[in-house]
Amino acid sequence: MCSTFCSPFKEAEKAVKSATNALRDYRISQQEQHLSMAITHYRHAYETSNEKHNQYPNIIINYTALLNKQDRLSGGNSNLEQVIRLLEEARVVMENRPSPTEKYGVLLNILGQVYLDRYRISKTTEAFASATDTFEQARSQNRSSPVSLDYASSLIGSASVTGPRASFSLQLPLTSGN
Repeated sequence: MCSTFCSPFKEAEKAVKSATNALRDYRISQQEQHLSMAITHYRHAYETSNEKHNQYPNIIINYTALLNKQDRLSGGNSNLEQVIRLLEEARVVMENRPSPTEKYGVLLNILGQVYLDRYRISKTTEAFASATDTFEQARSQNRSSPVSLDYASSLIGSASVTGPRASFSLQLPLTSGN
């Protein structure tokens, strides 16, 4: 029986804890089975949560970071569109909150870099505009953004002269809290 303090997102929080443990195991062993297990647990956390859960954007950020990591390890991009869709969902959730947290800038930086990956593959004007617009929005939200205007420009410049999935590598920090 649930007391008045029982979280409606107890299952999602349990899944996040399991994902965190699997990710720790992955970091220690570098065995992809642990990465896959962490992804499975974050997927479950995502599926059992929603925008009313204060950790929902963090769940999405962490889930997409792991999907992105899986793509980078495989050398593919099978998760790219799903990652963009999920990050855009988190973006809307954060924009609809009374006061977005500092994680909003993190989310925008990650989204800009994922759009940059899309541009590297597609070389379309639309993908390029999505990347530059997202980086610009990240900078306008937080002038101390880790993605400076010069850095963003250099990323975009390198994307235009290198092939798809070039050596660009992103270490996505797993987030916790708001």
